[in-house]
Amino acid sequence: MKKRIWALMAVLVLLTYALVECGGGGGNQARPTTTTSRPTTPLVRYAVGMYVPVGQVRNPPSWINLDGGITSYDGIKFTWIKGVGLSKSQKIAKRSARADAQGNLSEAISVIVARQFAQAWEALGVGDDEQIEQVKQGLTATKSRVTVRGFRILRSHREQVASIIDLRPNGQPGRLGKVKWRYYVMMGLPYQRYKRMRDNVVKRVIRRAPNNRQKQLIRKAENQLKKLDGDPKELEVPAAKK
Repeated sequence: MKKRIWALMAVLVLLTYALVECGGGGGNQARPTTTTSRPTTPLVRYAVGMYVPVGQVRNPPSWINLDGGITSYDGIKFTWIKGVGLSKSQKIAKRSARADAQGNLSEAISVIVARQFAQAWEALGVGDDEQIEQVKQGLTATKSRVTVRGFRILRSHREQVASIIDLRPNGQPGRLGKVKWRYYVMMGLPYQRYKRMRDNVVKRVIRRAPNNRQKQLIRKAENQLKKLDGDPKELEVPAAKK
């Protein structure tokens, strides 16, 4: 019995020695290598004529990358549309931004209506099909009579920009033009007023619906929207690609 124990101990000693020699321990042990990757920033494709921020650049608010949506401001629910103005004068840029939002109001309302209906169908578990796509197109294409009464600035953002005259060989901006002000405004319309506009759009789309299937889809969504109207959840409309 003792011989077997001594034999086992001798084997363990030999195995330990072999591991050390092969780099399994001690100073010769291979250290794991770690690699760190630098965070990558999205590449901007600059072009001649593009306006770029200059001077002291502060972090812009995320809403300037949207076209509009639904939000709460001072505890009141609003439907909002973005407007953008550009001028050497800050006052004129702001005035242009307001005019831009007012000019886009009718089209923006139609887009927001279509987005809300998509939310309603999603909540009802209605899958996308050809009929739904046709209704969405009809909602987006139908313009509502709009009123700017109660349409006001909720938020704003301004920045100094200059147009690119030429590009460097590496694609970065070279010479820049004269500095101007670019002004963004979030123009809000009280949600109750927006609902009346939405109702007008829906009535016109129902009248034009070519079949009962589309009319049923719209009426189902209308009932669901009554629940969503009281939901403080915000809606965002991504900026259209130009």
